[in-house]
Amino acid sequence: MSIQVSTPWSKSYVSGKQIQITAPTPVIMIATNTTYDFTKWEDNSTNPIRTVTITANTTLTLTYTPRPKYLLTITQDIGGTVTSTPVAGQIEQGTIVTAVAVASGNYNFKNWIVNGVNQPTQTNTTYTTTMTAALTLKPVFELKTISLTVTAGANGTVTLPDSTVVAAGTSVTRLYYTDTTYMFTATPSTTYPGSYLADWKLNSVTQGSTNPLNLRTTLAMAGQTLLATFTSNDFPHVKINIRKSGTGTVNPYGDNTDFTLTTPTISATFTATNVAGWAFDHWELSKAGQTTPTIYTSATQQITIDSTFEQAVLTAVFLQIYYTLTINSTPISGVTITVTEMN
Repeated sequence: MSIQVSTPWSKSYVSGKQIQITAPTPVIMIATNTTYDFTKWEDNSTNPIRTVTITANTTLTLTYTPRPKYLLTITQDIGGTVTSTPVAGQIEQGTIVTAVAVASGNYNFKNWIVNGVNQPTQTNTTYTTTMTAALTLKPVFELKTISLTVTAGANGTVTLPDSTVVAAGTSVTRLYYTDTTYMFTATPSTTYPGSYLADWKLNSVTQGSTNPLNLRTTLAMAGQTLLATFTSNDFPHVKINIRKSGTGTVNPYGDNTDFTLTTPTISATFTATNVAGWAFDHWELSKAGQTTPTIYTSATQQITIDSTFEQAVLTAVFLQIYYTLTINSTPISGVTITVTEMN
């Protein structure tokens, strides 16, 4: 007959009785969340099953050893999250640990860093191992990439962020991380006005003529083409209509005032001068497609002109000056007088 008892335990048996004891292993102590493994009997026997014949008072002792625990540390990284089973903390030796990395937004999971050492071959989002020592896990997330083609138009080249030069009339395709700003530099084949950057276009949508171009990539740009166009015309001319509202003098002045762009942009100075009874208030600049005029408040105003100023209207606004005439009488008031406005 077999019975189950808890240590310490004792019972009297007749002499010569043969008893078999089976030591359980492992033993889990729920109160302390600790696992114990059977180690030996008092006679150093390591077999958990032992048979004894009772011929005298006998004491048997089972020795158990607590299973070691090791620290599991999970380090999060920008671009995603990590969960582990069991959760990070003190983990018993021999426990199977599973960590799962989940990328978010514009990121992809790349690989794991294990105990501070980059593991480029560990590219599975699930990492499984058995605890035999302290363990630190960190995921590596990287921004998603897009394929972007850069084309240099005739009469110029484009230098890519990696210093590759795209020759005139050719294209180069590269992978670029999303949500990252890259600098592209256009170089005319000859000095201005022989050729100069006219425009950047991203899939035919103008990006302006700023050079270099700082382009922030997005997922929507995948597969698109960035084109640098160059012109090879003579010096372009911009005609501006310079006018005034009210009385005063303006220099330069007149419709179709011609400005020669010896560079893609030039700086021009406009001067408004007061006359008696009038005071300069402000300039108003209206360009094609502009719903609200640009306001300048200096009588002598320096303005940077480019090709978008063609047929713009620049108006100097003068306001008439008003003074107050006051007539009093003394020592009496209420005297009726005649006032005649001569002009």
